[in-house]
Amino acid sequence: ITFGGSYPGFLSTMMRFRFPDIIDVAYASSAPLELYRQVVDANAYYDKVTDVAEQAVPGCAHAVRDTLYDIRDDLRANYTDVGMAARDTGFCVDTFPTYMKDIPE
Repeated sequence: ITFGGSYPGFLSTMMRFRFPDIIDVAYASSAPLELYRQVVDANAYYDKVTDVAEQAVPGCAHAVRDTLYDIRDDLRANYTDVGMAARDTGFCVDTFPTYMKDIPE
């Protein structure tokens, strides 16, 4: 038996799909299966979270979006290398995917 919520739920389902002779039951709570099948818009989740944040506190979504854009713009202005930006901002560089080499425009 495998189980998980959200992305771990997706992994649970994939374990059952890939190893049906080993995994008898897979329980996936809130797993974004439709997203990974690419039958929904990739931004649907973020759009929903944005809508709910705006309903809960008017102006919240706009403030968060502006803050993220400010951070992005600051990173672009001061860094061209993801590793350097990650080190300087306190992220674990070793956990970044190898394909992340630079900060795109």
